[in-house]
Amino acid sequence: MKTLLVGTLLVASIFTAQGKGIDTQAAAKQIDSLLAKDWAANKLKGNAPASDEVFVRRIYCDICGRIPTFRETEEFLADKRADKRSKLIDKLLSGEGYVLNFFNYWADVLR
Repeated sequence: MKTLLVGTLLVASIFTAQGKGIDTQAAAKQIDSLLAKDWAANKLKGNAPASDEVFVRRIYCDICGRIPTFRETEEFLADKRADKRSKLIDKLLSGEGYVLNFFNYWADVLR
């Protein structure tokens, strides 16, 4: 439970850091090392990376609370850049879908 709380706080710090010019890659590596340490202590292994088709659907659901449109999926799958996943995450986090999704989440929590 402590690791979950620390991980959640670190993820929140990454989202906050993005607007302040802080090195998000270093923060992400810190989270990865924290998880790897906990997994090793509990004899766990991480899952294999998701395919691009699975990733695009999951990231839209997680950040925007909806599945991507056909056009959004096609654009992502056609992108050949190595950092296309992080670019999509940055795009979605700066969009209105993220704000609306998390507003609804916190509104439900606070009711």
